[in-house]
Amino acid sequence: MIKKHLIALILSFNTLLVAQSNDISKDSMRALIDQGLKSLTNSNTYKAIDEFTIAWEYGKTNKEMTIAKRAANGLALAYIELDNLEKANEYYNFSLNADSTKVLADYNYSSLIADYNNLGLMYELKQDTIEAIKHYDSARRLCMKSKDTFRIVWADVNIAMLKYGQRKYDEATFHFKEALKNFIPNSYHQPEIFIDCNIYLARINSRHKKYELSNHYLEKADSSALILENYEALFNAEKIRYDIYNETNQLLKAKSSLEKQIEYFSIDKKKQEEKLIENSKLEQKLLDRERTLEFSNKINETQKKALRKNKLFSYITLFFLGITCIILYLLQRSNHTRKKLNKDLTTKNKDLLDAKEKTEYASRLKENFFSTISHELRTPLYAVTGITDILIDDNPKNEHVHYLKTLKSSGEHLLGLINNILQINKFDTSKIEINMVDFNIRSLIETIKESLNYLKSENNNTIHIEVDESIPNTLQGDSLKITQIIVNLLSNSLKFTKNGNIWIIVECVEKTEETVILDIRVKDDGIGISKDMQAQIFEDFYQESMQLDRNYEGTGLGLAIVKRLLDAMGSEIKVKSNTKEGATFYFSLKLNIKEQISIPKQETKGSIDFKRNHFLVVDDNAINLMITKRILESKNADVTIAKNGFEAIEKIKTKTFGVVLMDIHMPNMNGYTATKKIREFDKTTPIIALTAVTLDDNKDKITDSGMNGVIIKPFVIEIFFDKIKEFL
Repeated sequence: MIKKHLIALILSFNTLLVAQSNDISKDSMRALIDQGLKSLTNSNTYKAIDEFTIAWEYGKTNKEMTIAKRAANGLALAYIELDNLEKANEYYNFSLNADSTKVLADYNYSSLIADYNNLGLMYELKQDTIEAIKHYDSARRLCMKSKDTFRIVWADVNIAMLKYGQRKYDEATFHFKEALKNFIPNSYHQPEIFIDCNIYLARINSRHKKYELSNHYLEKADSSALILENYEALFNAEKIRYDIYNETNQLLKAKSSLEKQIEYFSIDKKKQEEKLIENSKLEQKLLDRERTLEFSNKINETQKKALRKNKLFSYITLFFLGITCIILYLLQRSNHTRKKLNKDLTTKNKDLLDAKEKTEYASRLKENFFSTISHELRTPLYAVTGITDILIDDNPKNEHVHYLKTLKSSGEHLLGLINNILQINKFDTSKIEINMVDFNIRSLIETIKESLNYLKSENNNTIHIEVDESIPNTLQGDSLKITQIIVNLLSNSLKFTKNGNIWIIVECVEKTEETVILDIRVKDDGIGISKDMQAQIFEDFYQESMQLDRNYEGTGLGLAIVKRLLDAMGSEIKVKSNTKEGATFYFSLKLNIKEQISIPKQETKGSIDFKRNHFLVVDDNAINLMITKRILESKNADVTIAKNGFEAIEKIKTKTFGVVLMDIHMPNMNGYTATKKIREFDKTTPIIALTAVTLDDNKDKITDSGMNGVIIKPFVIEIFFDKIKEFL
């Protein structure tokens, strides 16, 4: 409001001077409009408004409509900069509705083309797409009428963008191609027009599965973007390629595309950060500058001839005007600074949100990468451990038993290493979810003991289990994470103890009707841990064995994972130890008590018999099919195999199975889709995911697809059989 009053006062004075003098030339007004454009380019928006307004008033008063029209266009652009769309629209309409006959004689078609494009922009900013397209199309038709192939490029690009937003891809394609046809390199046409048109055409053709044509446009966009170092455009192009490679099942190229996206994103992020720092410096300089009375001096220079005719009147008027300007200037400066700071804050908040979205996208790329790596590593490892188990159970020669057990031990050690490396890359304590399930602590520890028999045998150790009898049979907590914690602690003790003993001790330290607090300890009589090193052993990749000439192999991740899991569960890992006196790792957990249930008697490996049970094993990997089939047939099971989701669906339609073991990552139709289609006609047959993907990343998808459970490959055979028996 302060600025409006200042302009009104100045305009009144200007109009008065114009009425007194006819000596102001058209050339001086044209020069003033050019100066206004320079001010606008240099972000001196309010100064530009003052200059355009003087020229506009002069043009209207003296019926110089060409000058008035140019000044009105300048005012409209300035008010767009200030986000005052109402005022901008007012001046654009004035420009458009000016006396066209008189104006065109002096101003030609280019003026009207600019007017229609400007009004189209106005309606686009108001989100009135129909009116925006209408005015852009008017500009385009004028370009065609005047054979202006230069300005028609902007009209085609504007229309194409809006048509794309309306999902009218055929019309969008036409205008993008027209823009490219008329695009002139190394001219006033921005090179981004060429890049964006090619990227949008690539995206449209990708939607229509015209991948070869899409790649053609992407290559054209890349060539220009690389020259301009436009990494945001390169990032967008790689996103389209990634989708194409996924659709065409080119996994290696998809992986390479993901890596390029991460590279371009990192470079673009760095450039944006450098740009933000530079902008901040410029903004600070602008804030530090003091405004002067340059505008008043400008009026004096423009109106010199008029002032000579009545010096006394002019001096008196300028004196009062100067006093008024100073007062209003001081008020306006404070108000303008506040508005500018608010606008800057809004812009920076938007930049932060954009950076947050890009960071989240990069995080999703990382998650997809680790999910793929997890599957690719565990699948061949399943073949190694599975075939080893088959050979061990197939009455091998005595001299081969030792080698087979060594191979199995190495495979299980490698599996533990892979799990730890993948898990430490995914962990973020704030995102670790605690899943509450019912479990029995005694059964859980017995299962852990059985699964680590290979490691126990390597160093000739004995494992002792002591569980407090007062602990209820059924507790509620995250049994999977408790298992991970105890497995890592027990593995650590077995590794650093030779010809010794390890104790797993569980005591009840507090009990109410609803909860129980357990003190869980893993104790050994191994080499112990020095006092100096006890504060460091829970860091990522730290190994005390590095101080022991690498006599004990490992990655240094097990205890770091234990610490993060217990932090997420509201507990803390502690250690008591001295060198050569063994070590005790201990922690406390608060768990819910559930109503007592009977504990099913566990069957030994040799007593399991799947006779008269029919299984369907679905896997696209022939080796995996052979291994799983042999393991089940070793327990007298009747096994049918299917090599893909389509084959599985047909077999289930024609035969009844007790359990279906379904792989997830399969070409053409993955396990999720196959299960959903099976559930359309079969709601009861148990379907268990038999997969190499990590459970944390895929649990919800597995459940939502209709599967009843999951077994992670490679697996401990005893746990594999126990899981299957739950559904028989």
